[in-house]
This record gives sequence, C-alpha cells and structure tokens, in this order.
Amino acid sequence: SLKHISIPNKVKSIKYGAFNNCTSLKYAIIGNSVDSIGMYAFSDCDSLSSVVIGKNVSYIGPWAFENYGSLTSITCLNPTPPTIDNYTFQGVDYSIEVKVPQNSIPQYKSDKYWSSFFNFTENNSTSCFIYTTNNSLHIEGLAGNYKIYTPSGKLIYEGNETTIHLTKGVYIITIGDTIQKIIL
Repeated sequence: SLKHISIPNKVKSIKYGAFNNCTSLKYAIIGNSVDSIGMYAFSDCDSLSSVVIGKNVSYIGPWAFENYGSLTSITCLNPTPPTIDNYTFQGVDYSIEVKVPQNSIPQYKSDKYWSSFFNFTENNSTSCFIYTTNNSLHIEGLAGNYKIYTPSGKLIYEGNETTIHLTKGVYIITIGDTIQKIIL
C-alpha cells in the first residue's frame, strides 16, 4: 500500500484521478517541474495528512484534494497562488496550516479561493520540505547543500542527498541561515 509519494522533477502534470482513493497515502510531495494537478488527482485519500505543492504548480483542478478531515498541512512553494476553485479542497478544514513562501501571504489572502484558508504561515525552510519516516530524514525541493549536526555541535553530514538514514535521536539541520531541530 502506498504511504508516501514524491513526484519527481521530470513529471510535468498530474492527470485526472491519478491517486484517487489511495486510502493509505499519508504524504504527497509534488515536484517543482509539475505545472498542473488534475481534477480528482488526490481525492478520497482518506489518510493524506500533508501535501507539498511544487513552486511551478500554477493550476489545481476541482476536487483535486477533496478530503474529509485528515489533511492537516499544505505547503505551497509557489509565491503566486496556483489557480484553484471553490471545490479544489472540498471538505478540508480551512483552519489547517498553509505554508507559503516568504512575503507571499498577502497574495494568498487576497485570492478569491485561497482566502478561504485563514492560517497562513511563511515557509522558513528555504523553500523545501523536511520530514521523517522511521529512521530516515527526507529533504525535498532543496537546490543546495545542508548540514546535520548532533545537539553537541558535531557535524555528521554535509551534502544534498534527499534521504539520509539516521539512528533515533535529536538532530540539528542547517539550510543557509535556517536552523531546524528534528527528532527521530
């Protein structure tokens, strides 16, 4: 069963119903080369809790993220709000966190349909998405290098791999001027 999907940067569009009814899907990361997400693309994904929408997505079709309660976080990397309609996020709680690039909150709040959401925050991860699964750290959408340190300050990794396997513990990640704590 599919629990996580990361659409690679070679894909240009996600077609009608592509992941419809993938009930075990929890996380979806849509690559930066994708420019459109079709109607019903992720509808009825009952376990979908987090989605990252790439920086070049300009259109998201009706009912693309139709969801009834599990979606708790949307990260949109495009500073210009993608075109949506009043059905794109049908059934989603409009109080969930919507992360957008720095200085983009006014554009999202003034958009006819994005303005339905009211918990916008600035994405402070240098336009990338960081998440963990089991004993792995995943960083998606980052063009440069990052560093991982132990809490005592020992550098344990420097590079740009999208997945790093680590033992359980606390780690500090630096991306440019951004510092983030991760617990595995």
